[in-house]
Amino acid sequence: MLWSLDLFARMRGHYLRALREHAPGERDAMAAWMGARAAKVGTDFSEEMTSGHFTIDPTPGSLRLDLPHTYVPLRYIPYNGTAIVPPWLHVPPTKPRVCLTLGTSATERLDGYSVSVQDVLTSLADLDIELVATLPEKQQAELTHVPDNVRLVSFVPLQALAPTCSAVISHGGSGTFLTMAGQGVPQLIEPFMFDDELRAERLAEQGAGLVLHGRDTSGPRVREHLLRLLGEPSFAEAAGKLRAEMEAMPTPNELVGELERLTAEHRGTVAS
Repeated sequence: MLWSLDLFARMRGHYLRALREHAPGERDAMAAWMGARAAKVGTDFSEEMTSGHFTIDPTPGSLRLDLPHTYVPLRYIPYNGTAIVPPWLHVPPTKPRVCLTLGTSATERLDGYSVSVQDVLTSLADLDIELVATLPEKQQAELTHVPDNVRLVSFVPLQALAPTCSAVISHGGSGTFLTMAGQGVPQLIEPFMFDDELRAERLAEQGAGLVLHGRDTSGPRVREHLLRLLGEPSFAEAAGKLRAEMEAMPTPNELVGELERLTAEHRGTVAS
């Protein structure tokens, strides 16, 4: 079961092609490693061991990587754990609401965000929007000025915030990305790590968002791109199509029967 794009299967495919084209006599390191372990339980290596008989995938088909595997779609269901929805979220916004969320990995595991939050807040200060900025308290304390159009919070359950937003500015992490996509929110993504960039580019290709790469990221550039998301209807239209695509994917309950069928189908193919 995937949590994002199937980069592992794609890397495996690249590796096998490289072996065939550039080193046909070279040993397949993964096959050797997995084969040695398979032998201990009385079976041989097969390529299905690297990616399974089928893969459960919450990524909508229009964003999925084109790979020769069996993908079983599953609608993404956001869950932010036990949380209190603040009273202001129960009141419809009176102006376009924009979410600014840059994830937790940047501050909890690494050296910080790839963009100056203060620079972004300052550049958006004169816009007629409500900017909901989710920042840990430590990062909040480092700000020198909080504009009047900013609602500063340390945490808010994203699945409750997303339906009220007209746009989101984020790092493009899979949870944020799929939660916002599932609500039809146009996204401005500043890719940070892992597969964020590839996922963001595929979203932009669908017309449902824009990408700002690290070297291009600044407060004025964020402002420029956000104004496009809010001012050009095509982004909301494309984001709405993506939402409809995700809503057409089976829920976990609806997937049970298909999992039973696939399990029965492949059970007989496993060596005893």
